[in-house]
Amino acid sequence: MNASTFFAIHRDLNTNAQSFKSHSEQDGRQVEAENTNKRKIAKLKTVANQKVGNFESAKSAGIASSTGIKGIDLLVAKHSIVLSDDKTKLSDNAFQKSLVLYGQDQRLDFMNLPPCMFLVLSAADHNDRFTLHRFYLPYKNGVRFATYLLNESGDVIESVCYQRGAKYLKAFKVIGSKIAYKKEEQATFAA
Repeated sequence: MNASTFFAIHRDLNTNAQSFKSHSEQDGRQVEAENTNKRKIAKLKTVANQKVGNFESAKSAGIASSTGIKGIDLLVAKHSIVLSDDKTKLSDNAFQKSLVLYGQDQRLDFMNLPPCMFLVLSAADHNDRFTLHRFYLPYKNGVRFATYLLNESGDVIESVCYQRGAKYLKAFKVIGSKIAYKKEEQATFAA
């Protein structure tokens, strides 16, 4: 075997080795990408199962009701509906906010209330206590969903739904009935 033949064989072996190495690197990157995608899919499935599991467990416990909108059902299951008039237990989360107001309160001008609620509060005596309960939709960038005005005994005086879809109106009515139910439930616990 002469030198030129030896170098030709050596060159062919090096070319084949480099070709094999580049193919194995590409295969490794492809396998790694597939594993990453599988991990992402598994994580998404786990999160989805947890959300569905939380909703199902809350529904079986009677906490959540079917409003017709799964997002609102999950929010009710997660945060519940807090109606306590105690100033230390007012709700303040992404789904709902409560505020205690008195008749002819000075803050009324700056609160952006619906006109029906503004008229009730401005016409009331300054000793009358009200609770303003607002609901928001965090999955729609915090847009307002509904506002309820409750008097001191917990009765809903005024209510406004800001969303105009039929499903949202049904959810509004379901939450309104839950507020009335919670008031009755609190009255039975107090007795």
